[in-house]
Amino acid sequence: MLPNVTAAAVRNVCQTAAARVVGHICGIRRHTSNYSQMFRKRLNAEQVGRKFEVPDDELKDVARRMSDTMDLGLRRSGRPAGGSATIKCWNTRVPFPTPSTATGAVARQFLSVELSHGRRFSTRMTTLLGTDDVSIKSREHPLTPSALTTGRVADLFDCVAGGLAEFAHEFGVRQAGLPLAFTFGFPVGNTGALGGSANLHRWTKEFDFVDGVSRDVVAEWRMAAARADLSVASVAVLNDACAAMIHGVAEKPDTRAAVVVDDGCNCCYVSEFGRTVINTEWGAFGEDGALDHLLTEYDRQLDARSRNPGQQIYEKMTSGKLRSGELHYRDHEITQLT
Repeated sequence: MLPNVTAAAVRNVCQTAAARVVGHICGIRRHTSNYSQMFRKRLNAEQVGRKFEVPDDELKDVARRMSDTMDLGLRRSGRPAGGSATIKCWNTRVPFPTPSTATGAVARQFLSVELSHGRRFSTRMTTLLGTDDVSIKSREHPLTPSALTTGRVADLFDCVAGGLAEFAHEFGVRQAGLPLAFTFGFPVGNTGALGGSANLHRWTKEFDFVDGVSRDVVAEWRMAAARADLSVASVAVLNDACAAMIHGVAEKPDTRAAVVVDDGCNCCYVSEFGRTVINTEWGAFGEDGALDHLLTEYDRQLDARSRNPGQQIYEKMTSGKLRSGELHYRDHEITQLT
């Protein structure tokens, strides 16, 4: 199953990303009415766009390399930081969700927070009333750019905990001690059962704190919740891909994998050898040079300008924010290079 999932996902992700890039670059705004200049710019843009096209044979080779690296990550997932494998394949300690465990058969409430984007975080209160009856209240909260690059990680968690505390207060559950599901869209390794320690491996995307790496996200969150006068019971840290799969299972019970392509890129799937969910963290694929032959000059420039040069190579080559979005905003600069 694993090679099939990998091949299909790589093909879809890479082709979608390439189409996005070509569309952004070739759809350059026409700043002049001079036909010859417009034609030259269009031709240059198309030449740049062709550099991002990847033949099917190359995509199959990428899928093979990725599958081999995932196998290595699975063999080393019990070691600190997954050994030397660029794709970690961490065991999330999340039991594979069945329809009964995904939706619940007994009335129950819990709070949840999603922190996966550099622009916002969301808070939610979910009431499970049965397999077909779920009540959800939610709200989005903005994040300022300075909150992502300055201060301490405690400042970020204080902001999120404060937003959740205000949200919970509106529904009278600030001191109810409800369980919390924390969707944290960054590489974390769960070292025990779900609800136990979850150590941050690295910051990605726009986040660039000088601290927080190797710290326990659960412990950091509990301290922030206490400062916000928010009472929570158990805290389960989930990756956004894992959360997406649980949501998928609730709607389609035969779901076995989830791929996220947004500000970042990641995949999780159900283990073939047990009823647990594996978080691949495949955005780091290519950090060992496995994708160097596919990097364009523009990929290298964007990587050099990023906050984490040399890291998250596959993520930078495929995700909307880190590749096609940045190229879109720099379309004029790119055409001047040709």
